[in-house]
Amino acid sequence: MTRRLLPSLLLLIGLCTIGLCTARTAQAQTDGLLQIDDETHRFLQSQQTKGHLPDAFLSHQPLSVYEARRYLDSLAVRDSAEQILTPANREHLAWLRGTTDRPGAEWAERTFSLYENGRDLISLAGEDYALQLNPRYYGFLGPSVHSESSSRFANDLAWRNTRGLRFSGHVGDHLFFESRVSENQWRPVWPSFANNTAPRVGHISFYDNGDPYNFFEATGVVGLRSRHFEVRLGRARNHWGPGQGSLFLSDYGTVYDQAQIRATLGPLQYNYLLARFLDTESQSIASGPRRPSRYGVFHHLTLHVTDALTFDFYEGIIMGRDTTAGGTGFDPGYLNPAIVFRPMERDLGSAGNTLLGLGGSWRPLSGANIYGQFVLDELRVPEIGNQWWANKWGWMLGLHVVEPGVPHLSARIEAARLRPYLYSHRTSASAFTHMSDVVTHPAGPNSIDLSVFLDYTPPGPWHALLHGSWTVHGRNEIGPDGTVTANYGGDATVPSRPRVRSRPVPMLQGIRQRQGVLEAALAYEVLPHLRVTAAVRGERLVDAERGTDTYLSPRLVLNWGLPFQHLRY
Repeated sequence: MTRRLLPSLLLLIGLCTIGLCTARTAQAQTDGLLQIDDETHRFLQSQQTKGHLPDAFLSHQPLSVYEARRYLDSLAVRDSAEQILTPANREHLAWLRGTTDRPGAEWAERTFSLYENGRDLISLAGEDYALQLNPRYYGFLGPSVHSESSSRFANDLAWRNTRGLRFSGHVGDHLFFESRVSENQWRPVWPSFANNTAPRVGHISFYDNGDPYNFFEATGVVGLRSRHFEVRLGRARNHWGPGQGSLFLSDYGTVYDQAQIRATLGPLQYNYLLARFLDTESQSIASGPRRPSRYGVFHHLTLHVTDALTFDFYEGIIMGRDTTAGGTGFDPGYLNPAIVFRPMERDLGSAGNTLLGLGGSWRPLSGANIYGQFVLDELRVPEIGNQWWANKWGWMLGLHVVEPGVPHLSARIEAARLRPYLYSHRTSASAFTHMSDVVTHPAGPNSIDLSVFLDYTPPGPWHALLHGSWTVHGRNEIGPDGTVTANYGGDATVPSRPRVRSRPVPMLQGIRQRQGVLEAALAYEVLPHLRVTAAVRGERLVDAERGTDTYLSPRLVLNWGLPFQHLRY
C-alpha cells in the first residue's frame, strides 16, 4: 500500500540532504504559467487589496510568468520611489523577483552543475532562447479516524504519491511554452467514483474500494505574447474571478483542451476562451469506449473604473451533440471573439446552454476588498416570485482583508447561494460540467455555502493556513443501483428533465445535506521549492436519509514544486 510512496519520500529527503534541491529563488519561475493559487499570485492579490497594484488584472488564473514578473517589477519600482511596502513585504518581493540569494545554490552549481540560473534544476539559455527542467512531487501519509456507524466506505490510511516533471522555455521575445506530466496514486479517506472518473482528477484507470486512484495528468501550453495580446493553445485549468471560489469558471475540475486570447488595453482586459469538455459517461465505438465531447466558449471583460472600483462582465455557452434538442455539436459562429452570444444563439436556433454574469470589486480602504459575482442561467420575467424551476441564478459575495491588525495575516470570507438546476440543461450534453465535475463553484446547484480562509505568511520559512466551509445542499434521490429516482436539481450532470415539478421549486428542496470541512496546515520550507507540512483535514456530512459520516485525518505532507492542495479549492 505504502511501498510505492515511501521510496519517493526517502529519495527526496536524500537529494535535499546533499543539496541537490537547493536554489536561490523559492517561487520565481523562468518561463510558462504560474500554478493556480501560486504564492506569487497570492502576494500580488494582497498587494492589490492594499492599493499598491490598482492597474493589475488578477482575476484570470493562471497568470503567465511574464504578466506576474511585470507586476512584481512595477511594484518594486513604485516601492523604491514611495516606500509603500513593509520590510517583510519588501523581503518577500525580492524573493519572488529572484534578487535574494538562498543558501546552497552556488555549491550545487559548482559541484553538480545544477541550478546554474539559481531557479531551475537544469537549464539551458542562449541569446534568444531558454529551456528549463524541474521536478514535481506531492506526497502525504496519514491515518483516518472515522465514525464507525458510517454509511459510506472509509479508508483507515490516506496517502498520495505524485511524481512528475515540468519542462518550459521560450524562443525569441514572443513565443513561450511549458509541459507538465505526472503519474499519480491517491487514496483518499472517502473515495468517490463513477464511470471511471473521480472528483477533481478526471479519468482513473481502475478502482475498487480500498485501492488508490491511479491516473496520469498531462498539461501543455504554447503561447504568443506581445505588449497588448497573449494567445495560448494547450491543455490546462482556468479560474476566472476575484475570489477563492467562482460562479462562472473555476479550477475545481480536471484539465481540458483549450484556446485562449487575452487583450489588455489600458483599463480594459478582454478574455476569450474556447474549451473542450468531456461527458461523464463513455460511449462504445469501434476503437473502444470514448467520452463524447462538448464545447464551451467564454468571454470575460474587466474594466477598472477607478483605482478602487472594478466591473466584470461574463458570458459563456456550452454546446454538445444533442440531436434530441436540435444540437449538432460545435457551431463555428462562436469562434468569433467579438460576438455576443445570446442574439446569435437565437438566430442560429442553437440548443446550447448560455450563462450570463456580472461581477465587481470595491476597495473602500487600504487592506480591504469587497467583491461579488452574479450569474444568470435562465430567466422568465413573468415567473419571478413564483419559484419557477427555470429561473436559475446564483450569487457570491466575498471580503478579502490583508493584515487586519495582525502583521502577515490575510483573511477571506465568501458566501454563495445557487438555485436548483443551475448549470444543468435539457440534456447532459450542454451542462457546465467536465467529466463528473462542475466547472463552476464546487458547492454545485441547490446549495448555500459559507467559506473562510486564513493565510499567515511571516518572513522566513514558515507558512500557516486555515480553511473552513459549511455547505447546505439539497441532493437528488438516488436508487439502490445509483440512478436518479427523483431530480430535485442538486446535480448539474443530471439533465433538468424529467424533474420532480416545475413550480414551486424552493431552495434546498430534495434530501437535505449539511457538510462541514476544516483544513489546517503548518508548513516549513526546508529548502527552496521543498516544504514539509503538518496538516489535518476533517469532514462531517449529515444526510437526512443516510445519517451522519465524520472523519479526521492528520497527515504529513512533502511537496516539491507543487502547492498545498485543498479539498475543494
